[in-house]
Amino acid sequence: MKNRKAQEEIVGFAIILILVGVILLIFLALSITKPQKKPVESFEAGDFLQSAFQVSTPCEINFEPNRSVKQLIFYCEGSQICLKGETACEILNSTLSNILKEAFVVGNESSKKGYLLNISDGLGRSVLDLEAGNITTGTFKSSVREGSRGGNSFVAKFSIYFS
Repeated sequence: MKNRKAQEEIVGFAIILILVGVILLIFLALSITKPQKKPVESFEAGDFLQSAFQVSTPCEINFEPNRSVKQLIFYCEGSQICLKGETACEILNSTLSNILKEAFVVGNESSKKGYLLNISDGLGRSVLDLEAGNITTGTFKSSVREGSRGGNSFVAKFSIYFS
């Protein structure tokens, strides 16, 4: 009688172990195959980039006035000089700096604590970096836009930092 009770207990214990093992395997399989969440793109940052690319600048190259910011990015990559003697990179830097200062007030009193704009060429070399405020703490939302023309390309990443 004692042997039979001991055998029943061992069988019950084995069933419990098997059930726990199956549950753990199911949980592990679900956690591994769970799709990765993609970061949410900020529409504010994306709309800003899209609009900023269309802004006319005072740069005149090849007697064509008012080149857009997007065109200046390509001219900056090619080290072009505007007719008034300034480089395309200088005009690009001053134009985007002014737009950012007007569009995004950053500081302790604002909900926006800082921003970072990075434009790099197709090979990953930096064309322009602009930042303001505190970009080391808090949460941020960002957007990435790409452009290409005649074999040249660029990537622009704009991030807005919040408290």
